[in-house]
Amino acid sequence: PSAHAPPLVVGPPPGGAAWRGTHARVVAMAAAAAVQRDESSPRARLVVQLGKLETAGPSGRSADLATAFEGLLEVVREAQDPLKDLPEADLVDRLGKQLPRFDEAQRQSLVAACAPLREDAERLVERSTAALNGWLAESDPGAASSSSSSSPPAKAHSRSPPELLLEMLQPLDAAAPRLRCCYRHCGNADMRVRFLFALASVIRVAGLFASKPPPLPGLLERLATNFFVLPAPHGDILAKWLDARLDRYETAWERAVDRVLARCKAELEGRLVKVVETAAPPATSANGKRWLHLLTWPMAGCALARALCDVAAGHERKLGKLAGLTLKELPAHSLRPRTLLRLLQACDGAFHVVEESGAAGAVRIRDGYRQPAAATAAGTALSA
Repeated sequence: PSAHAPPLVVGPPPGGAAWRGTHARVVAMAAAAAVQRDESSPRARLVVQLGKLETAGPSGRSADLATAFEGLLEVVREAQDPLKDLPEADLVDRLGKQLPRFDEAQRQSLVAACAPLREDAERLVERSTAALNGWLAESDPGAASSSSSSSPPAKAHSRSPPELLLEMLQPLDAAAPRLRCCYRHCGNADMRVRFLFALASVIRVAGLFASKPPPLPGLLERLATNFFVLPAPHGDILAKWLDARLDRYETAWERAVDRVLARCKAELEGRLVKVVETAAPPATSANGKRWLHLLTWPMAGCALARALCDVAAGHERKLGKLAGLTLKELPAHSLRPRTLLRLLQACDGAFHVVEESGAAGAVRIRDGYRQPAAATAAGTALSA
């Protein structure tokens, strides 16, 4: 400022969208100016190094990249708080976009030295996992083909599930190249597995939709390439990895079912009977029987699966390890229909099960079945 001008004071915005936007721009300009006034600071040098990489474009020489890597690594290691004077999202995003240009060893060194990159990746993994599972919970293609299923009616949307999926995946697709470089260093193994399992499940389920908006197939292919294609001789491992995970989770769920039946069969049976009574549609067949058809995996919104999960969670401490996993380590949508059918068959006094009916089997309450008093009381208490 000139000698006669008052200093610039940036205070809280008095309100309104225009004020908030102006305030944000002024704060960013002031922060950038503060960095420029101290060109020897690690933060300013980091900005300079990123600027050189960005202006060089994607066709930079390997020698120049090696020099840039050494400069970046030195600055990142020296800076105690490299984000102090710049908006965090801006700096992390700029640094993350450059990571794919380096080799694997260089990328891992930068990520290990820069905590904000790891923290940003962890937040993105958590948000993406929740969004992927949310879409799976409402977008099972099998739900549309069965009016007598154990799934409640889907929420009304103005757009189709593939269109909603496209909108949800676009931010992940944009961040995928840098996230691939960082996510192995963020959080714990359970968090990473849940993310990969949800993503692989979404890619498989999305393939079942007959109609998809044009950008979606290419987006799904890019995500599969970024996270499930390994160097030769492995190649594309998505299908094998997902099937192996489902098999392991199925073994764990089978043990959970056995232990729940051994400890609280009456309680679980009461919950399942209540679900079938509530969800089975009015009788349409000549014999007047009310059949409830199970959905195929991932059984979006299946009330029978939810009843099993709720009862198992109530006895989690007694279940112990399930094929090396705890109940909490079994991710959403890891239960398969055949495990649920096996459970219903074990309650043969209450249910008549037909495995060949529909896509995943069907169940009805046996004629003359009466709930035990203990199960009735437990179901009433849980409903309350």
